[in-house]
Amino acid sequence: MIDPNLLNPFRHNVVQDAWQSPADVAEIHAHAFKACLQGIASAAQGVPDSLLIYGSAGSGKTHLLTRLQRHLGHTRGEAPDRALRCVFVFVRLQTAPQMLWQHVRRRLASDLMRDDDGLSQLQRLIAHQISRHAGLTPDAGILELRALLTDGQERLAEHLRTTLSGLGLPRDVCLVIEHLVFGRCVRDASAWLAGESLPEPSLESVGLGCEDDEDREESARRVVPALCRLAGETLPIVFCFDQVEALQRSADDKEAFFRFGRMAADLHDSDPNVFTITCLQSAVLDLMNSAVRDADMQRMAKRRVVLNTLTRAEVGQLIIARLESTQGLKELRAKQRQEPYFPFQPSFVDQLAAESPCVPRRVLTSCTKAFDELQHLATVAALSVEEFLDTELFLRQQKAKPEIGAADTTRIVLQGVQLLAPLKGDRVTDSNLGRADLVIDGKHRVALSLRDEADGRTLGPKLRALLKEMPREDKARLVIVRDPRLTIAKTAVKTREDLARLQERGAVLVQPTVEALVALEALESLLADAKSGDLANDGVAVHAASVLEWLRLAAQNLGLEPVEELMAEIMGSTGTPPASNIDQDLAELLALEHVIGLDQACQRLAQTQDVLLQSARTHAEQFLVLEGPPIVLLDIAGTSAGGGA
Repeated sequence: MIDPNLLNPFRHNVVQDAWQSPADVAEIHAHAFKACLQGIASAAQGVPDSLLIYGSAGSGKTHLLTRLQRHLGHTRGEAPDRALRCVFVFVRLQTAPQMLWQHVRRRLASDLMRDDDGLSQLQRLIAHQISRHAGLTPDAGILELRALLTDGQERLAEHLRTTLSGLGLPRDVCLVIEHLVFGRCVRDASAWLAGESLPEPSLESVGLGCEDDEDREESARRVVPALCRLAGETLPIVFCFDQVEALQRSADDKEAFFRFGRMAADLHDSDPNVFTITCLQSAVLDLMNSAVRDADMQRMAKRRVVLNTLTRAEVGQLIIARLESTQGLKELRAKQRQEPYFPFQPSFVDQLAAESPCVPRRVLTSCTKAFDELQHLATVAALSVEEFLDTELFLRQQKAKPEIGAADTTRIVLQGVQLLAPLKGDRVTDSNLGRADLVIDGKHRVALSLRDEADGRTLGPKLRALLKEMPREDKARLVIVRDPRLTIAKTAVKTREDLARLQERGAVLVQPTVEALVALEALESLLADAKSGDLANDGVAVHAASVLEWLRLAAQNLGLEPVEELMAEIMGSTGTPPASNIDQDLAELLALEHVIGLDQACQRLAQTQDVLLQSARTHAEQFLVLEGPPIVLLDIAGTSAGGGA
C-alpha cells in the first residue's frame, strides 16, 4: 500500500498552454523538438521557416511546446544578450476565424510585454536594434538601454526614432512603442498595441487621434508584421499555433482552415526572422491539406513532423519521470532501487505499451487509476458525459469571470453565434454582408454588427455606414451588439443620435450581460478542447459531437441560461426601445465611478432622485440600487474598460 497522503503524480495530465512546466522526458518526440530548434536557428540567420506538427489526440503537441519554451529559458545564457534567445509567442486559437489577425496581435502584444529581468521583451528588441545601429554587441545594447532609461532619455528617444523610422514602422506603432519603452501610459499603450479600441481621453494621453475607418482585422494585419520587423538580425520571433481545429465552425468547415493558411503564409512572409509552428490533429490533416492553397501550404508548412506513438522504453521513461517528480514518493522509491517502476511492476508497463494508440495522455490516465488503487483509495465511478460537462462548464465559468473584459465581447459573441446558431437550425453566412459582420438565416433573417469602438468619433462613422443600408436590401433585421461597459459619452451627441435613428428604423441594440459572456466563453473553451482532442472524462476523450448533443439537451442547465437569453435576444423578432439620454448618462457616470451615492449622482447629472432611480431599476442588468440611507448606485455591468465612447 502507498501512503494515501502522497499526491498522485499522474493526475492533471492535460497541458493547457506552453507556459506550464510538467515533468518532461527529452527522448519522447526528440525528432520533433530538434525540428523546432532547427527552425529557430534558420530564423536567427534571416531565413524564415515553418513547421507543421501533427499527431493523434493526447500525443503531446502542447507538451512539446512547453519543452521548447523551457529550453529557451534554460539556455538564454547562450543568447546574444545573455537573456533572450527569441521572442516566444504562444497562440491558442480559441477565436472566430474572421478575427485571426486580431487574435494573433493580442497574443503577440501580451508576450512582448512579458517581463524578463526587469525589461520587457519589447524593450529587449529595441535594445537589439539600437546595438545594431550603434555597432555594439547585443549584451552591450542591453546595458546601454538600461543606462539611457535611467539617465539619458533624450538620447534614447533620438536612438529610438532613428531605429523605428529605419524599419518603416507606421507612425502610430512608433508612438506606442516609444511610450512602452519609456514606461509611459503603459495601460493605454499596451491596450492599443493589443488592438483594443480606446476612448478619446486615452487616445489623447497616448498622443493618437481617433481611429480611422480601417477594418479592425486589416489593422491587425498591418500592425503584426510591423512588430515582427523589430526582431532584427539576431532575435527570431517564434509563433506557436495550438488548437487550430478550434477555428472550425463545423466538422467539415474548410473556410476556417483556408483563412488560417492565408494568415500563416502572410506571417511567414512578414519578416526574415519569423518561425511558425502549427500543431494539428492527424484526424483533420487531410481536410487542412484540401482547404489551404498550395502556395500558402508551402509557406506555412515548409517542414512536417509526426508525433509517433510511444515505444516500450519511452513509456517506462515517462512513468519514471512522473514518479520522480513528487518528493515524498522519490524518497520512498530510493529504498526500492531494484524496482525501477516502483510502485508499479514491469508487467504493468508492458501492458500500457501494448495498448493502441500508445500516447502519453492515455498512459498517464491509466497510471492515475492504478496509483489510486495502490493507495487503496475508493474507486470513484467516472462521471457521465452530462455530469462531466456540467461540472466543467461551472469550473470554466469561475475561471473566466475575472479574466473577461469589454475588449473580449466581440470575439466571444462572434464565435459563439457561429457555434450555436446551427444548433437551432439556423444558417450562418459571411457573404453579402454589407456593413454587418455575420448574417444568420433562420426564422428571422438577422444581420449582426459587433460594435466595440470605445471612442465616439470612431463609433459614429460605423453607425452612419449602417444607417445608409437601412432598411437592408435582404430585409434582414439589424442587430447591433455592444458591451454595456463601453458607454457613449454625453459629449458624443451625434453618435447617440445615430444610434437612436438606427433603432427607430428597426435595428436592435443588444448589450450582453457579463453572466452571458462568461457562460459563452466557458462553453467555447469546452468546444475548442473537444475539437482539438484535449477534453477527456476520466481519460476518455469527449468529442465535439458529444458536447453539441449535450448542448441540445441542456435547456435546464442554469449555467447556460444567460446564453439562451442572449441568443433569444439576438434572434428574436422584437426590438428593444432606444435607451434614453438619462440611461446613457447614468451608464457613463457609473462606468467611471463604479459606486456612487444617489445624491452625488443627481448633482453630477442634474437630475432628480426619482428620475435616476427609475432608470437604475429599469436596467437592473446594469445597475444595482442599495437602499439606504444613503441610497447608493453600483455598476454591475462589469469593470469599466477605461471609459466610454
